[in-house]
Amino acid sequence: IMATKAGRKGLSAVVATVLLMLITIVAVIIISQVLVPFVKTSLNTASECVNYWEYFVFDDSFGYSCYDDEENNGITLTASGEERQNNSIVGFDLVFNKGVESQKSSARSGAPIGELRMLDGSITNIKIPKRGETLSYVYYNNGIAYESVDVYPVIKSRDGERICEKSDSIKLKRCDSGVSLTN
Repeated sequence: IMATKAGRKGLSAVVATVLLMLITIVAVIIISQVLVPFVKTSLNTASECVNYWEYFVFDDSFGYSCYDDEENNGITLTASGEERQNNSIVGFDLVFNKGVESQKSSARSGAPIGELRMLDGSITNIKIPKRGETLSYVYYNNGIAYESVDVYPVIKSRDGERICEKSDSIKLKRCDSGVSLTN
């Protein structure tokens, strides 16, 4: 009788070990089916913007990064990315800041002008600078002279559009005499 009880104890330990291994294998399969695709998708979307961190750069050499007496706000942007990136850029978002206040303005290629317009006034649709190109814009608002502006590249994404991290920032000053932000 003693031998049979000892054999049963040994058998139950083997059964318990096999069951734990099966549970572990099933858990690994379930996790790999759910977690791996989730992580893969997250990494792909998170890395979409890596090459666009400094795509748009403010250029103050023309003197248009300023606000005028009517408190229109001007900026000049240069696209400094690579040629292959031109096809992915769909526009940019500008965030105008004054103290704790901020105002966002979106610019998309070919969109009709709104509060953000091309400085030269000859174009009725917004144009987005391509690599090596510099364009000036005026933000017509409700008479607020903003202190600074941030620019965020917007790219084509698998999910439509993706707004990337801030590419550049500039402090605005009062326009020099002779600089006009009106058409």
